Amino acid sequence: MPIVNFSLDEKVAVVTGGSRGIGESIARAFAEQGATVVVSSRKQKGLDKVAESINASGGKAIPIACHAGKPEEIAGAAVYFASDASSYATGATLVLDGGSSA
Repeated sequence: MPIVNFSLDEKVAVVTGGSRGIGESIARAFAEQGATVVVSSRKQKGLDKVAESINASGGKAIPIACHAGKPEEIAGAAVYFASDASSYATGATLVLDGGSSA
């Protein structure tokens, strides 16, 4: 049961660092509130596990591997969001939980 009840129906949340920890918890909470969640992190295997779990519990999650610290991988994710495959994303909430620092 979420602490605050609000609707994210028809919204898309992109959560980096979504394969574990705080990012996974954020992805699950957004899905519980009705958002389509794009979970992203460096490793596809962990993302697949989280997305399968969210989908099995009635939510909608799409796993996309992307290293937020590598511009070429960010570009690949951007190409995905510009494609017809992501037509569900008409407006998005972006949550960054990870990446690299200088």
